Amino acid sequence: MSILPLTTQKMVDLYNLTCNVFVVSAMQSYVRISALDDLVSPTGPQYGTVEINGTNISLESGGLASVNLTNQEESGAVDICASGLAGAVSVSSVGEESNAMLMLNTSGALLSFGLGELLAQVALNGEALSLSMGPGGEGSSITMTPESITFQVGETIMTMTAAGIVTEAQSVEINCDDTNISISPEGINEEVGEVTREMNVEGHNFTAGEVEYNVGVAGIVGEGPTMELEFEAASEVSATANSITGEAMLSQEAPITMFE
Repeated sequence: MSILPLTTQKMVDLYNLTCNVFVVSAMQSYVRISALDDLVSPTGPQYGTVEINGTNISLESGGLASVNLTNQEESGAVDICASGLAGAVSVSSVGEESNAMLMLNTSGALLSFGLGELLAQVALNGEALSLSMGPGGEGSSITMTPESITFQVGETIMTMTAAGIVTEAQSVEINCDDTNISISPEGINEEVGEVTREMNVEGHNFTAGEVEYNVGVAGIVGEGPTMELEFEAASEVSATANSITGEAMLSQEAPITMFE
């Protein structure tokens, strides 16, 4: 069986070849295989080509999809292209326990790995970059836009913008050795060693060792082994009822003392 040379213009309607070994050799290092479909279509004639030369291998279909393998003196390149409004490139590896997929189209890019609750994804489009892992609404994600970065794990959300940081969470805890801060629907608790401050709907409670001072909606209550007040100018106490008791000793010193 003979192989038609590339310069031959003879057209055949049907050509079948069955053999164990099929070799095409080009002394000028160039091979082209073409298939043309002249059927009338909205996009014109459909064709496919395979071109091979000393530095490049090219596969092209209809002018919208192509694969090129290029060999340069110091590097090699593989280019996969899909054009058109709905052009897409998909690379996938499917297994029994996990899948890996890379999809590129004119809307964006998607990289995913895993299955079900262990699914991890990286999505990129013209508006945002998103990294996520786990089931939607329950797993963790990071979404980046030109204006903000949003971190989310389940129902806990923290958004960072140029104007500040906004957090939505059931509770927030910050721990740094002996310094701890807790924010929850019940209130705010701050702890630095033996010194604590609690703030809730009932008021503020300050504690430092044996000293406790409470400012609440019912009034002010203070307890401690000693109390000292110093004023450079003047002090004024006004109350409907005022009681001062000194179980051991009560001492008052002032140039002028007025009682009304």
